[in-house]
Amino acid sequence: HLAAQSPESLRVMTYNLTYFRSFTSFCTSTNNPPGAKEGWLQTVVAHAEPDVLVCNEVDGGSATAHGRILSQCLNTNGVTRWAATDLYTNGSSLINAVYYDQTKLGLKAQGIISNDVQNNPLVRGIDVLRFYYKDSLLSWNPDTVFFTLFAGHFKAGNTPADVADRQKTA
Repeated sequence: HLAAQSPESLRVMTYNLTYFRSFTSFCTSTNNPPGAKEGWLQTVVAHAEPDVLVCNEVDGGSATAHGRILSQCLNTNGVTRWAATDLYTNGSSLINAVYYDQTKLGLKAQGIISNDVQNNPLVRGIDVLRFYYKDSLLSWNPDTVFFTLFAGHFKAGNTPADVADRQKTA
């Protein structure tokens, strides 16, 4: 007996949160208010309805920012479908934070690329995430689709050093 299934599509969204909960002399809680940003992100995600959300420029100094995106922006107003990947950093103060719809996807493995092909440290790490699709027939037939997502956000700026950092290959 063959069962036909309708095709499934996944929506992947990236969002640069620009120093989310990371403060500097030029990026303060006044000109980059975290509470307001959380509300804005909640609105944008509710409208876009992604299945995977990659956030760039999240504070890498603690797990607070990573957790607040999950609890204050995604799993709110009765929504519980979101899960977070582990927090990975290569020492950068700004990291990627990745979230996914756990009703559609499972996380098989994750890691980080911290060095370029010459083994020099990258300014910011590249997250490597291996997902699988949670097919409704998975318990009956464990054959499913796996895919790998690379989440990277390269050094900005227009100085020669910034350009050189962006040109490094992982």
